[in-house]
Amino acid sequence: MAGTSDDNSTYLLLYAIRALVARHCGFSPEAERLTIQYANKGHFRRYKFSGGHIDPRHWGACHEELGFYIPVDFERNTVKYVRLPAPEATSYTTRLRLDDLLEPFYSPAYVEMREVRLARDDVLSMLRELGLLSSSEQPPASEPSPPPLPSPSSPQTSEQEPEPQPPAGRVTLKWWLPGALRRWPHDTTDTGGLDYIEFLQSKAPKKWERRSFQNELSLLRQTETGMAKLSKPKNFGKRRS
Repeated sequence: MAGTSDDNSTYLLLYAIRALVARHCGFSPEAERLTIQYANKGHFRRYKFSGGHIDPRHWGACHEELGFYIPVDFERNTVKYVRLPAPEATSYTTRLRLDDLLEPFYSPAYVEMREVRLARDDVLSMLRELGLLSSSEQPPASEPSPPPLPSPSSPQTSEQEPEPQPPAGRVTLKWWLPGALRRWPHDTTDTGGLDYIEFLQSKAPKKWERRSFQNELSLLRQTETGMAKLSKPKNFGKRRS
C-alpha cells in the first residue's frame, strides 16, 4: 500500500478528504473526527503513503498514561507515532512494566507516515453510511488545492471570523467546542480569573455541565491534528483548588 498515487480521483490526500467531508457535515473538526472514527473501525482498507506505516485502526490514539500518541495532521497529510520516554508518561510504573514485557517488540519511538491518501470510493461510502450523501450523488472528482500552512508568528484573527452554522440547525457541545477552542485559545485567552472550562461555559450558547466539557475535551485531544497535545499544560481542564 506504500507509495503515492498519480490519480487524484482515485486516492485523496487527507486535507482533500477533510474538505470533502466538511462540505457534507458542515464543519472541518467534525470532518476530521468522522474520518478518524471510520479509520479506527477499519473502514479504509485502501490507502497510499510514503515513509513509515501506521495502521489506520490506531490513528488518533492518545494514551497519556503510557506516553503513546498517534496524532493525525490533516494540514500536512501526515500521521505520526510518538512514544515518549518512560519518565514522561503520567503513569511511570505502569509504563515500566509494559516496557519490560514489550520492549523487544517495540517499533521505533518515532514513525511518520507522509503523503497519506485514502481511496476516494471508501470516503464516499463512509458519507453514504452516515446518511450525508445519497446513493446517486457523486461529488466532483477534482482535488482542492492544498491550504497554506499557518505561520507560528501569525497573529490570532479568529475573533473576527464568522460563526459557522451548525448542521440541521442543532447546536451541540461536540459541534460548538472545536470552534470555541480556536476562537479562545487556552494559552493566550484572558479568562478573567475563571479556569478555562468555566470560561468556556460562560461563552457557550447552552448550559452544558462541566463533566460534559471534560469528556469532549478528552475526545478532541485524541483527534487533534499535529503535536499540540504533547505541549498541553498539566492543569488543563482541572478546577483550581
